[in-house]
Amino acid sequence: MSLRIICQHTLKNSISDVVVSFTTNLQSTLILSPTALALGLGKTVHGCLLKSNVAKDISLQTALLEMYAKNGELGSAQKIYNSLEKKDVVMQTSMINGLAIHGHGNEA
Repeated sequence: MSLRIICQHTLKNSISDVVVSFTTNLQSTLILSPTALALGLGKTVHGCLLKSNVAKDISLQTALLEMYAKNGELGSAQKIYNSLEKKDVVMQTSMINGLAIHGHGNEA
């Protein structure tokens, strides 16, 4: 799914549709290609979602946190983690894994 299509989809559809589309595509992109290109796409989509005010969903936040954490962008992952009032087990595990994988086991 191209960035333009995701942004258009975000503006035209319900939040649940956007969350499902984004998380599915983000996870498959990062599994197939955990590269700077995939991270760049994820950051761009994140910006688009922030502008459309959709980025508050816990599933979406978890997918974004996981994207940043897996790619070593721990500052961005921590920012998302700290911004949420309620943190579920999946989000906590994603943050712990990201810290541990990138050599920050003591912080985890």
